[in-house]
Amino acid sequence: MYQVMIVDDEQWSIKMSEKLFHWEEYGFNIAYKFTDARKALDAIRDNHVDVLLIDIRMPGISGLEAMEEIRKTNSRLKIIILSGYSLFEFAQAAIKLDVFEYCLKPLSEDKAIEVITRLKERLDQENGIFDSLTASNAIENVRFNEMIKYINSHYREKLYLNELAENFEINLTYCCFLFKKYYNCGFNAYLTDYKMKQAAHLLRESKMDIDRIAEYLNYDYVYFNKLFKKHFDKTPRQYRAEHMKTVSSHEE
Repeated sequence: MYQVMIVDDEQWSIKMSEKLFHWEEYGFNIAYKFTDARKALDAIRDNHVDVLLIDIRMPGISGLEAMEEIRKTNSRLKIIILSGYSLFEFAQAAIKLDVFEYCLKPLSEDKAIEVITRLKERLDQENGIFDSLTASNAIENVRFNEMIKYINSHYREKLYLNELAENFEINLTYCCFLFKKYYNCGFNAYLTDYKMKQAAHLLRESKMDIDRIAEYLNYDYVYFNKLFKKHFDKTPRQYRAEHMKTVSSHEE
């Protein structure tokens, strides 16, 4: 898990940041929490930290001063500013310090999810994680893995992503992110692809009529034909005929 440090002189703000970003669900661990920027600097020097969530205006050393000190020796740390101030000079300083995101208080949950989704993707890319993972047993998120298994077993039913995400207790936005990460597509495209593969299997391995296959997969016959042709660049009938020729040539 990626290690997170939260620095804010207000305890209520730290607690808000703990809950708002759904850290654990996204593969992060809140390892350190400080109300004093000096102590935070010492901890960063002595420990591994991947993400720093920090306020700008604090007593003693300000957030900007702390970040300037950090950047002297640490260029990889991902910094997120969470501040109640939108002054232009703060934004300019953030750009110079290569800040990952500048967020304003009060922060909405949707914005927090958008930020942490991009943050997770960036860290994974930089660490070479999940470059080509597609198998469900390679999926790190246990609940998402279980959801994929459920989809693969209940693909004939009418499935809706918002209901699945709720049932498996996964944030909907994060769920979409996981589909993109592991399968490079959205939920609907994944489900369609899986059903088309099942259709191809039935066309190759069974004598089930094409209209029965369409019905089995919960499709209208005409729509099924169009969908299959779009997927395999041939109609179900053509696909079956080609496969039968292949089987016959092998048998000879």
